[in-house]
Amino acid sequence: MPKVVEKRSVLNGRGSVVRYGSGSSAGSYFYRELIPGTKNYKTRKIENASNLDEAAEAAIEIAFELNKEPDLSVIFSKDSSKSSPKRDYVTGKIVDRRPRKQTIEDAMDAWIEQEQKRADSGLITQVYVNARRNGLKNHALSYLNNKMVLYTNEINLNTFTDYPVYRAEATPIVRRQEIKWIKEWCRLYLVKHR
Repeated sequence: MPKVVEKRSVLNGRGSVVRYGSGSSAGSYFYRELIPGTKNYKTRKIENASNLDEAAEAAIEIAFELNKEPDLSVIFSKDSSKSSPKRDYVTGKIVDRRPRKQTIEDAMDAWIEQEQKRADSGLITQVYVNARRNGLKNHALSYLNNKMVLYTNEINLNTFTDYPVYRAEATPIVRRQEIKWIKEWCRLYLVKHR
């Protein structure tokens, strides 16, 4: 959270005008209003304000604009199965931060297809692509199916902790190679595609 340098209460304490001194919003004035029952603020940037007095005058219009928007805290309650919406505090718009959902097999196929393009251009060998395809499709996919992980958004930090035990019959070199390919798939495909 950026550091507040100046602050003034406006609208009889309903909200406040602040100027941040750090972060990407340094030097800009914002109107912010506490959302009842939470520790979060509705925030909107005040354009063309050069001092605190101008920002306080402009805050009245912004407060009315913010309160015209529907109250999403009722729609996304804490006990709901959906996660609470996130707001971009500069624009005030709702930002969707949920990971994309894709089947594990489709995600592996897409990554292997990318690797095949690299092999076709001569950056890596075809043998390497075939080994990755076999390791991921034969072993990693069956491991994830055993763990009942069917979609990419179900993968978390602990998903692959039991993989070495699952592949105990393989040699240590093969296990390390497969784990390396799984890490590459996670880092270069899953993280990149959320």
